[in-house]
Amino acid sequence: MKSGATAAETEAFGEHTTAARRMREEYKSDLSSADDTQAVIISDFSQNLILPSVSNTPSQSYFLLFRNVNMFGVFYANKNIQYSDVYDESVAIVVPAGFQKLTFYADNCGGQTKNNFVVRMLLALAHTSLLDEINLKFFVEGHTKNAVDRGFGHVQRQIARADAWTMNQLLGVVKEASSSSALVHIPNQNPIFKVYRDAMEEAYKKLKDIQKYQIFTMREINPGVVP
Repeated sequence: MKSGATAAETEAFGEHTTAARRMREEYKSDLSSADDTQAVIISDFSQNLILPSVSNTPSQSYFLLFRNVNMFGVFYANKNIQYSDVYDESVAIVVPAGFQKLTFYADNCGGQTKNNFVVRMLLALAHTSLLDEINLKFFVEGHTKNAVDRGFGHVQRQIARADAWTMNQLLGVVKEASSSSALVHIPNQNPIFKVYRDAMEEAYKKLKDIQKYQIFTMREINPGVVP
């Protein structure tokens, strides 16, 4: 906290840290409550990987255009496994059937996860009776470190020590990053990526002021409603 802060700034900072502490306690509680009826997952996007990736970068490479490789991480708390979905710029089932409740944690990035599209996609899962209840929870901005970031750190350390010139070599590096690492490669011309935006726009209204809230709950018994 900077010196000379106003009373309003001090109060706002106190509210922020209190909210962050409560969400962290909620996070720990959810991790410990994962069982046969409730799946708990945490997701985030990694910084882009590049190809080629070598431990000692040749000086000539600074004048080349590298190939970007995307990595989306999903930590499945019930099994203590991190799934790394890897797909390149030219372009999996994580939770098995049988669960009634899903708790889904994400960071506070509106462009990636904290938006109407993600909320309405999860609302559709409850509306179509695939799950009884879904809780989408966002970490407080500035306090978003979580299990997925730990997995990304393992990958980055492994990449720093290895040379990867091809996609297969890079996939091998990601897979060997840690004992809890599970690789999911999404190749070009795949059946996984689908466009649902138009269907969601037609089926559900947009939520107003979505950035103000941290927890969203969708239930089968309240179809189409986010209380």
